[in-house]
Amino acid sequence: MTMDISIREFRETDAEAISEVGRASWLRTYTHIYGTQYIEKRMAVNYHPDNIRRSAAATEHTQMYVAEVDGKVVGFAQPCYYNYWDPETFDPAVMLLSRIYIDPQYFRLGIGTRLLTKSEQWMASKGFDSYVLKVHQDNPIGRQFYEKMGFEQVEPADEEGEILLRKTITLV
Repeated sequence: MTMDISIREFRETDAEAISEVGRASWLRTYTHIYGTQYIEKRMAVNYHPDNIRRSAAATEHTQMYVAEVDGKVVGFAQPCYYNYWDPETFDPAVMLLSRIYIDPQYFRLGIGTRLLTKSEQWMASKGFDSYVLKVHQDNPIGRQFYEKMGFEQVEPADEEGEILLRKTITLV
């Protein structure tokens, strides 16, 4: 069975689907860390479609990419300048992959790799040759993916269990 996988820029009409992908991915990845109740509360705020539309709108500081399989939204990634949303911690000298999530039904199809590549192209177009992201120390799915993709740990886990990783951008 052949699937048509494509990566494109976010459109406002994607917000509801991204909300659902985020929820499915968080429940699969983080339930053992945070519990279902915490995840549902976080989804209701951070992944509410209105908040997705606001935070995903392309600016000079951020871009969101969407993965589709046969026309269905199944993943997304958002590269950005480090904490562009917070004037107190914003750092224009550091690029961040703030989020990358795939619907668990579509794991291991190369979608994460494609989203990462597209995100890296955007970051490179901004003049960056490396970037960082955070992954929870108890997230084996994410950690394995990032290790496979060439990320290296920069700092030990912080008080929230988040590990800072860095990757050099090598576009082919």
